[in-house]
Amino acid sequence: MRIGFLGLGVMGASMAGHLQKKFPNIVVWNRTRERCAALGKAGAETAASPAEVAAMCDVLCVCVSDTPDVEAVVFGKGGVAESIRPGSLLIDFSTISAAGTENFAERLRAKNCAWVDSPMSGGDVGARNAALTLMVGASDADYQRALPVLQAVGNRISHMGAVGTGQKTKLANQIAAIGTLISLGESLNFARESGMDVERVWSVISSGAAGSWSLSNYGPRVLRGDWKPDSRRR
Repeated sequence: MRIGFLGLGVMGASMAGHLQKKFPNIVVWNRTRERCAALGKAGAETAASPAEVAAMCDVLCVCVSDTPDVEAVVFGKGGVAESIRPGSLLIDFSTISAAGTENFAERLRAKNCAWVDSPMSGGDVGARNAALTLMVGASDADYQRALPVLQAVGNRISHMGAVGTGQKTKLANQIAAIGTLISLGESLNFARESGMDVERVWSVISSGAAGSWSLSNYGPRVLRGDWKPDSRRR
């Protein structure tokens, strides 16, 4: 099984690095070519276009920003669909529209290829540590085929149902997560405005009823003023 990885942004670069350790003949592509340099030095083959990756690989991983980007990478000029081989499997790690996912899967099915949607949660920390939560939409057979790849980048993998259900699960996740993030900011700002030791407050509330993944992982970043995004994939 030869794997291609398309999209080496904040999340994708780490994920491709983990895959390279298990599948040494990985092929990578990114719109901004310099992002391929580190993986190229480590032994990955770099491609000039998504179509070139598709021509060389059995399994294709996509990790880009949004629905139009996925469509461009797969179906645009020089895209995956131009040269994808029958029987290939595409795993989309991007967070995109469920309706778009179902449409893309149908279009790829016409080429006798399968689509797996596997949006993720865990941020750049999870990507670096191969500890992502993956929400997978696929047929049973396609899920089993994708599983070795998913296990290389995630530590909690849930098969949610048919294609599109991964994206719907991620939307539910985002609805819940945004409320937590808003509360986190308000809580730490209240502590600061009250003249408290904010780091000490964070340490105490993280271990109590308010404790959450977001508080534990994003709290320290808030405290040190680190506002770098962790979800921009390209």
